[in-house]
This record gives sequence, C-alpha cells and structure tokens, in this order.
Amino acid sequence: MWEAMVECHLELSQTHSASQIARALMDAHSDLPTTLLIAGKVAQHEKQYDLARKLFSRCMGMTQASNSAQALIAYVDLEIATEKYQAAMVLLESKIPFFHTDWLYAKLGELSALMTKWQDAALHFNFALSLNPYNQQAMAGMERLSTYFRPEEADLDEDEYEEEI
Repeated sequence: MWEAMVECHLELSQTHSASQIARALMDAHSDLPTTLLIAGKVAQHEKQYDLARKLFSRCMGMTQASNSAQALIAYVDLEIATEKYQAAMVLLESKIPFFHTDWLYAKLGELSALMTKWQDAALHFNFALSLNPYNQQAMAGMERLSTYFRPEEADLDEDEYEEEI
C-alpha cells in the first residue's frame, strides 16, 4: 500500500509528499525491506544516487525474495539511468545464482543492447524466452534486435548458453 502511494506521488511530481512518507516509514520501520525499497526509490527520484544505491543494496541483502528482486531491478534501473552500464551488468551477473529467472535474463539482454553488444543481447533474450516463452520484455528485445542482425544466429540451448557466460 505504501509503495503504491509513494509511486503515485512521484508520478504526480509530488516529491515532497513522497519524501515525507518515506521518511516516516524509515523512522518507524527502517528494518523492513519494503521501507528500504520505498526510500531508495524516493532517493533516486531526488537524484540522491549514492543513498539510493545504499538502500537498494541493504534491501537486496535481506531474506524476502520478492523485495530483494524488486530492489535488484530498481538498483539496475538506477545504474542504467546514470549510464553506469558495466556496474549494472556486474550486478546482474552476480545475481544469476539467486535469480535464475526469465526477467533477469531479459534485463541482461536489454543492458547488452544498450552497450551495443548485439549478440550477447540476443543470447540473453533467447535464454529468457527458453525459460518463459511469453516474456514480453524478451520478445520486444528480439524484435528490436532484428533490425541489427538475424537473432537466430544466437539461438543456443541452455547448456551452450551457460558455457557462453
């Protein structure tokens, strides 16, 4: 509930209200991953990037998997927004053992494409689709890549993919 409320305030450019909610939550529940995630998003919106990284990192270190995954996505999106592509790539790759999921590989594909590593992007998108053939992010990524080369050139099965990375 709080996360949705803060996101609405941020979308409406009501940064002060979002910041007040985040501060109140941090005062009351700074040990909860959801609070850290909310405060990190507000800090990012306020361009307090180092604070946002710290909060996302703390959240990822906590045990609740869904919040940890959300914090990972938020952290990676922050690194992408600040054009720290290599840092985002290292972070994502370090989490593969914990989040062997289609969304992680689709995000790796997006990041590889941003870095103009087209074949790596195709490998990641294809692998995401092998885990979930309905992953919209990976399908859209493959569609975008088709303007650069034939994506089927990067079509590998799971064993070959893991050997590549």
